Amino acid sequence: MPCSQCKHENAPGAKFCLECGERLPPGAKFCLECGASLTAAVTRMRPHEMRRYETRAVALDPGFAAAWGLLSFTHSWDVNFGLTDAPERSVASALEAARRAAALDPREPFAHAALANAYLAAGDVRNGFDAARRLVAAQPEHWWGQMYLALNAVSLGRPDEARAAIAEARRLKPDLSIETIQRSFGVSRPEADARRNAALRQAALE
Repeated sequence: MPCSQCKHENAPGAKFCLECGERLPPGAKFCLECGASLTAAVTRMRPHEMRRYETRAVALDPGFAAAWGLLSFTHSWDVNFGLTDAPERSVASALEAARRAAALDPREPFAHAALANAYLAAGDVRNGFDAARRLVAAQPEHWWGQMYLALNAVSLGRPDEARAAIAEARRLKPDLSIETIQRSFGVSRPEADARRNAALRQAALE
């Protein structure tokens, strides 16, 4: 999201420019010129680049729940992509930021998505399942919520719920496949990719 004052490119959902502090127009999700998703543009950043943006965002506005959620994702991704020498510390940072996001705004989908992702990184499937259910309740059209629900349901030994979640995800996104999810996640640690893909296959996704 470019600042009208200094033209600095800011993360989607930012309320203030990270460069000059100018207030930004609220709620922009797509580029006015080409229609591209602004969220997709940010999630292509490397975690440390995105973390710099979101750290500035929460410094400018500590009540910005979506930014805390996105900040949480950067720590989870460090674990998923094998970019940290201290995964337990990264998971703790991810959970702390996600919990803060949820406390600030319980209706913020990014908060529950961040919690689901952080619990996935932590291997805490019980809390991950609950976070995914809250995400689906907050944003029923969010196919990622159904995917998180399925992954945790498989680990909890609930195959019927996992298959139902994938069926709903495919209704929302008809071209959904393991390959689609792999592209969305990017290249994670091989063991993380293998574990996730095996769980998705148990949930009847190919």
